[in-house]
Amino acid sequence: GDSVSSGITGSTTSMVDANEGCPCHSSDATSDVIIALNLPDNFTAGETYTLTLNFSGGPNDASEGDNRGGFFIRASHGILAPIENDTHVQKPSGESHLTHATEGNDYREWNFTWTAPESDNIIVAFTTYGNSVNGDGNVGNEDHWNSATFNFRGVNAAAVVDIDHGELSTPQKLIYAFTIIAVTLGVVIVGNRMVTKEQSFEEVLKDYWKYTYPWLTTTDHKYIGILYIVTGFAWFFIAGV
Repeated sequence: GDSVSSGITGSTTSMVDANEGCPCHSSDATSDVIIALNLPDNFTAGETYTLTLNFSGGPNDASEGDNRGGFFIRASHGILAPIENDTHVQKPSGESHLTHATEGNDYREWNFTWTAPESDNIIVAFTTYGNSVNGDGNVGNEDHWNSATFNFRGVNAAAVVDIDHGELSTPQKLIYAFTIIAVTLGVVIVGNRMVTKEQSFEEVLKDYWKYTYPWLTTTDHKYIGILYIVTGFAWFFIAGV
């Protein structure tokens, strides 16, 4: 098919907003279309940045021709705008997103600007779509499209961990693993003591408290040094994670 020369406007915008993507070309997103958006490490409030969006993959990826591709980008905060005198990118009237213009649908890379909001203690999400088409003028599954979301952190925003599809990050997995191991060992040790010594739960805790209390109240420099070493390693591990 051909990319829509007028860009993603009007009714096609509503389809994107409904997370339907580009069903006029093919029904489902395809992973062979890879979208890239160049972003600095973080942004400063009020600054304007020149960004580049491009994608690869899909039909005729290495060839040149007419009506080869189109794009859509929207930012959760800040202002997107075409570069002055650039006829490849447009901002539809009354909309906040950018899309390709008639002269820009022969390409698979576009430049534009984004002005950061007045606050840089937030994380901005860029929602993007890339439409890779074969230019034959026919609608069909030969055309491929995909979507991607990019998070852009302000210089004063709290660090976040990007998690795809609800998966845990490696640090989270380590924390949960050590927590489960510690709880399991505690249950096994206390349970074994209750069975072998025929003690109640309270009696077992009292026995262990007899060993723990002197460590918590000691003034012996040797014991205090050991406690410093143990707690130091613990905080070193937590900070590293």
